[in-house]
Amino acid sequence: MSDFITQISRFATRRPLAVLAALTLFAALSAEAQSSVNERRPYSGRVVNPCNNETVNFSGSIHFQEKTKVADDGRIHFIAHTNFSASGVGESTQLHYSLGGTLQSNAKFPSFPILFRQRTKVVSSGASDNFHVTFVFHVNGNGEQTRALTEADCKG
Repeated sequence: MSDFITQISRFATRRPLAVLAALTLFAALSAEAQSSVNERRPYSGRVVNPCNNETVNFSGSIHFQEKTKVADDGRIHFIAHTNFSASGVGESTQLHYSLGGTLQSNAKFPSFPILFRQRTKVVSSGASDNFHVTFVFHVNGNGEQTRALTEADCKG
């Protein structure tokens, strides 16, 4: 698994569970509590283009806008809007690549099971094919992560 995918996988698999734990504690403290996050973070890494086996080094930013509130029924209402964008260069061809996307979430917790699937197109500026990277994880009814996988395919 490439460094880029590993970084995204660690972030995505740990963050929702940490958010859920923090939100549960938050709910216990105040029925009227509300919290907001609006921040931008840099990220970088590498991914292998499955169309030509070239390693592509990326850097970019991810912007989070999140809001949590305890609903009248006691569950935690979590609303999130996340944008990310990055550009990269192939190590052997020096071709430029770009990727970006948006993720929306509007959920009440606890509400298991959770299935998260994010598919992102990586666009080549040159002769190399575009490709997709897909990240999937699943949390069962007991709140345990049961699956996390990353796939890249040459269906650009």
